[in-house]
Amino acid sequence: RQARLLHTSELAFDANDQLFERTDSPERQPNPLDRGIRILHLEGELFFGATGELVGALDKHLDDPDVRVLILRMKRAKRLDATVARLFETAKDRLARRGAHLLLCGITPDVLQVLDKSGAADHVGRENLFPTRNTWFEALKAARDRGRELVRERPRSDTESP
Repeated sequence: RQARLLHTSELAFDANDQLFERTDSPERQPNPLDRGIRILHLEGELFFGATGELVGALDKHLDDPDVRVLILRMKRAKRLDATVARLFETAKDRLARRGAHLLLCGITPDVLQVLDKSGAADHVGRENLFPTRNTWFEALKAARDRGRELVRERPRSDTESP
């Protein structure tokens, strides 16, 4: 049996703006203001050897019509390489085809350097990148605020599923 390189978990903010892991707290409800926003926390290795695990984690969110904004929190991700940067480009394109958005937050200087060199930073859009900040969860909250803006800019149409 092979060790996992990457750990993923789905996070949410509750009505009191407290962050929680959704699988650990099924009784807690996400803040209604964050409807349509999903936060996926990525921790561990983000190089070509982890792409299978990453694709598996992303697929359910990329294909979910209720996901209008997908935020990838990468604060504890390391060894990002060009293969994974291209995967982020593909994820952005898949979401964009249905009017949804990809945001990357908790980006360390090393990760930003790879995103820049690969062209993924421009492809995803610099306005959708949120580097690490001094205060805990500050980058994540900034990304969440951007996600709220994006959901408000393009409300769900009557032809989309509820």
